[in-house]
Amino acid sequence: MIPILSESEARRLDERTIKSGRLSGADLMENAGLQSARYFADTVQDVFSKTVLIVAGKGNNGGDGIVMHHYLLQFGINSTMLLLSESEQERKVVKSHEIPEDTVIIYNETVEFRTFDWVVDAVFGIGLKRDIEGMYEILIHKINSAANVISLDIPSGIYTDTGTIGNCAVRAKLTLTMGYPKPGLFLNDGLSYAGEVVTLDIGFDDLDKDEVIRDLITIGDIRSRLKPHPVQAHKYSRGKIITLAGSKGMTGAAVLACRSAYRSGCGIIRSIVPGSLNSAFESASTETITIPVEDNHAGYLSDDAQDEIIRELGWGDVLICGPGLSTVPESAALTGAILRSWQKPLVLDASGFEPLINDSIAISELPQKSILSPHLHEFCRLFDKKKETVMADPLGALESVSALLQGRVLILKGAPTLILTASGLIHFMTQGNPILATAGSGDVLSGLLGGLLAQGYSIDDTAMIATWLHAEAGNLFIRDRGPKGLVASDLITYIPEAYAALTSAP
Repeated sequence: MIPILSESEARRLDERTIKSGRLSGADLMENAGLQSARYFADTVQDVFSKTVLIVAGKGNNGGDGIVMHHYLLQFGINSTMLLLSESEQERKVVKSHEIPEDTVIIYNETVEFRTFDWVVDAVFGIGLKRDIEGMYEILIHKINSAANVISLDIPSGIYTDTGTIGNCAVRAKLTLTMGYPKPGLFLNDGLSYAGEVVTLDIGFDDLDKDEVIRDLITIGDIRSRLKPHPVQAHKYSRGKIITLAGSKGMTGAAVLACRSAYRSGCGIIRSIVPGSLNSAFESASTETITIPVEDNHAGYLSDDAQDEIIRELGWGDVLICGPGLSTVPESAALTGAILRSWQKPLVLDASGFEPLINDSIAISELPQKSILSPHLHEFCRLFDKKKETVMADPLGALESVSALLQGRVLILKGAPTLILTASGLIHFMTQGNPILATAGSGDVLSGLLGGLLAQGYSIDDTAMIATWLHAEAGNLFIRDRGPKGLVASDLITYIPEAYAALTSAP
């Protein structure tokens, strides 16, 4: 996992590194500029035929840009540096690097940014304190007129901790972030404004494990958590899932969850279904064993069948509850009673949240080994929060509910998907893409979660692996068939190949 640092954490690490005496502030600036220049020189095609404009602000981010300009010149690259005022030419970093005067221009509104092949944004970095206006607003619009933009640390105009825009922001093709990535690179508008994110090592002190409260999941983290099936495995040893899912008009959700759970590698699934819909379930999911219960042709499970259902539940190792369930009061009452009686691992999603929303059961009554996987609207209903508040600060929203979960895992589905772990750590899953935003995609994720839990993975590892497989299945579809046209069942067909990608060479 790669630690993700907030603005205050990044500043504290900077100060701690300097206080350690190992590196000075000037050394860190030198390293940032040098590594940025090296990355640019190593990755830009035909770099010696390109023109570069580095826009250097007044703070440390601008200092990084000044040093980058110095080294680009040293490498023989055609670089020009734009300073925001004449007084900036007296900065120590400009003097110490003996920046040639003929490579420096002072900002004025006649400068044509679009004539440069590349523009480097070193204006604010993580130092943005208020919304942008006046000269800086004009400056950012000029930067955005360029064909290719690189931002240092974070695009200017994006708030570091939330990814929200301060009125306007630089839209970068590439962001070179220093030491560790920042939350705003992956949240809200930052996700699209940052472009490709590359982290540069500039020599910061290492972080202690207990200092990290949020991180970025990598493919290596997923690979290291996978475990093979024992040679002597059989269908029962690979996990028994029971599902409480599906209703009239929503049988597809239950079928998707079951098919996905099988693709995850679990051994056997029994699905409790309304008797009047049994034939639909059986024809759509031939591998799943159905347990039809009397529903008086209502098309949903009701509390009349509670005793029978609870008896049948005893067979399973893991319960998937929610996909496609009816939200009528009778069905929601049954769901609450089932959840209160169930003490084994649980995946709760979709309509399974209704008893929590209407306060007929509390989160504390759910099994300790539970995974809740709401999307934004469901999260807001679960915790009585306003959508705008959660969107503006998703990390704050997750942190505010951590104590209520008491060690249960919550997956906030979205872009990115955020995983609140049993210990309160927040994982960022950035593997996904917009193609996953289609009906039934969440049901496929529920199946993956249940299937991995049934195979004995912890709730934390289950959440990480399932969300990665889910996202990678979408990526593989795009590779083969393009960026549009995916339906949820397509994801299931790519799960085996997503697994294969984890065992192939990087």
